[in-house]
Amino acid sequence: MRQPDYFSGMFAACRTGFGAPLLTLLLAMACALPGALPAAEAVMRLKVVNRSGFPDDRVYFIMVCQAPLGYFDFRQHVLVETPTFTLDVNAMAATLAQIRQYSGDGTATIACPAMGSTRIYFALGKNFDQMGGFPASGPEKGWGNPVPWAMFEFDLSHHGFVNQSNVDFFSLAYTLAATRSSGEHVTIGITTPSSTIFSAFEAIPLPADSGQQSGNPQIFKSLIVKDAAGGVVRVIAPKAAALGDVSAPSALPQMFTHFLRDYINNHCWKPNRAFSFSSKIAGDANTYYGRVSADGQTLAIYTDAAMTVPYAAVPTLPRPSNAWGHPAFSVNPGLWHNVGAAGTAPGEIDWGYLLYGQDGYVSGPGAHWHLDPVAMAIPVSITRGVMHYDNGTTAWKDSTKYYKGLNGVSTADHPIFYYGEILHRFGLAGHVYALSFDDVYGSDSGVSFTDPNVTLTLYPFDAPPALGPCIRANGRRGAVAAVYPEKVSLTVSMQAGQYAGVPVDWWVLAIPSYGSQWYCLNSNLQWAGLPAGDLAQCHPAYSGALENIDIPVTVLPSTSLPRGTYHVYFAVDYPMDGVLHYPSETMLYDMVTVSVR
Repeated sequence: MRQPDYFSGMFAACRTGFGAPLLTLLLAMACALPGALPAAEAVMRLKVVNRSGFPDDRVYFIMVCQAPLGYFDFRQHVLVETPTFTLDVNAMAATLAQIRQYSGDGTATIACPAMGSTRIYFALGKNFDQMGGFPASGPEKGWGNPVPWAMFEFDLSHHGFVNQSNVDFFSLAYTLAATRSSGEHVTIGITTPSSTIFSAFEAIPLPADSGQQSGNPQIFKSLIVKDAAGGVVRVIAPKAAALGDVSAPSALPQMFTHFLRDYINNHCWKPNRAFSFSSKIAGDANTYYGRVSADGQTLAIYTDAAMTVPYAAVPTLPRPSNAWGHPAFSVNPGLWHNVGAAGTAPGEIDWGYLLYGQDGYVSGPGAHWHLDPVAMAIPVSITRGVMHYDNGTTAWKDSTKYYKGLNGVSTADHPIFYYGEILHRFGLAGHVYALSFDDVYGSDSGVSFTDPNVTLTLYPFDAPPALGPCIRANGRRGAVAAVYPEKVSLTVSMQAGQYAGVPVDWWVLAIPSYGSQWYCLNSNLQWAGLPAGDLAQCHPAYSGALENIDIPVTVLPSTSLPRGTYHVYFAVDYPMDGVLHYPSETMLYDMVTVSVR
């Protein structure tokens, strides 16, 4: 018995054929929308470009303003103030497809009015109510949330400021393009697919001694979060890890707090060491000087080369390390991320967190580390692995020296802080906000602007092939699972490479595990049935020159498919004769398998 035709006619919304130039027509399939943006002045006009591989109706946005507390209404382009924050996705969230409609011109532009400190969150695949919790501070970051998401911060209360941020975790690759107040056009962020960066974290080498106490990079690999299918969805920053996230093995919490210990004890707080360095404030031309006490316990800071005039604001700093076993998290879990309030014993301070989380109090044994502009240069330089250089006025500012370990190898007393190293490795010009104070010595990713036009570009979650076709289901490559009646969508992209301009036939073919029908996308961009296995009845979706499709294009809008398995192919072959040459050495193809249970 013939199964219902779930593919045929699913792509009839915009019936333009593949043609020349191909990309222009594909983008035109969005169809022009009536209306226009509101006439009210927008302090920021945020245009969204979706290269994530997820279709627009599976890319979700929400904006939460902290001052005043409220959320952004995407339909009306206004800030809605609320006395408290309770997530309501129906009122607060919008898909990129909806945003494109609300913009009035199909450009997916968000007109933002003057707003205080605000975070814009974006998620792939599922909405924000499926994340295991979403308070005013944002969605769940740990293992309870299998949804990939990211955010950036902005403030539009006085002109504009945007800041790409990965201080708490990395999940999605994206960039922000804006024009600085100086007139310089800049693009900040990461363009490398998320899966490539996840692979870099998974490839972090572990020491021969798994129980190595200091500098053990196991801490980074323990923060790789996976979904139920085993796919990586994010990597948590060490500063953002909850104690419950790192409870196994039992020594792991100690490895976190002692990660920098041997580097500090052996090279930074080395007895009688003397060095020079600069304030974090670029406009402060003064040189500051440090000397470690003979017992290696205390660092004194001076304002003169003779080291006779103490730096009055912070005359001394204690050595930021403890003996193994302290703090005793297993005895007192409340000491996790303890940064030393007044009355706290130094042995109870979580020094690792204080340093790479750059946190602290105004008084007590953990004071000054994150408040004083001179003292603040020290913990970030420890984390970057450059504080041991005595000529800190130059070496601490030299980003080519950051995260090098010992001759490029992470060791117990020259550890590489891989969370910062990997993200800066992939960040454009190395500018990524991976540490709480990555702005120290100018490696931050914040942009002040007066031109309201800002572009957010989302890059692939799964890396596409370096050459040829790429097909994704629900934004993912390879094998994708769905639970009926969960909807499935298909998108395609292309990297033509050295074959650009070669005349080829373009094919999209779906093979269900049930029934006597296969389906191909025809030249009217409609799914047409054909007898199973009869490739002679399959016709190309387009015949013409091979060219890039950088922005994935939807070939099957979201629809519920019957339970079963579907193999869907996107292929190009040569010669261009309307015949599917399979198998053939002159064919390039990609396949995604969708299992609906």
